[in-house]
Amino acid sequence: MEDLHSNGASLAILDMNEELGSSIISNLGAERIKFFTTDVTDTDNIKKSVAGAANWMKETGVVLGGVICCAGVGYPSLVKPASFFCLDLVGKLAHLLTHSYM
Repeated sequence: MEDLHSNGASLAILDMNEELGSSIISNLGAERIKFFTTDVTDTDNIKKSVAGAANWMKETGVVLGGVICCAGVGYPSLVKPASFFCLDLVGKLAHLLTHSYM
């Protein structure tokens, strides 16, 4: 995140750890960062956070340049599709974000 930010990127951070989010904003500044408390195991929560990020993009004129997924802490293991939201949803959201606000 620091490298992206130092190179001019705006960051919408979706994570459960509010303390870490606050720390990142304190260290890098709030001008180009927006934090959304997000539980990636809850599809409705993801939708709410992505909608919030989309609204932030619309309000600020920020253009989606990419999506970096690095959720979770733990040991490498097989991800079972039934346990998590459908990856097709991510594709649809990315399409919506990149085509609705240009």
